[in-house]
Amino acid sequence: MDAFGQLMDLHYAENELLIPLKSQEDLDRAVEHLDVSPSLKSLRVFVKTPKETNLLQPNNTKQHEMRISKSMGDILGSLYKDTERTRKHSTG
Repeated sequence: MDAFGQLMDLHYAENELLIPLKSQEDLDRAVEHLDVSPSLKSLRVFVKTPKETNLLQPNNTKQHEMRISKSMGDILGSLYKDTERTRKHSTG
């Protein structure tokens, strides 16, 4: 895939693995898997530059682990939780 003048790779997340999407058939299989798995509610597709993708290849000497991130609301809430608590105490 070419975006913004750069070559990009598409992947989707299944558990803690990134599965490459190289063709329409790969995407169709990912959607079918989503349809038959009642526990899955969404399909996360990642767009990465090939340089970033090489870090996730199993033949690389470094072990990299992909973690599913929290939603933006959860992240912002956890970042500001202590600050808000301190501010409440300091303003009386």
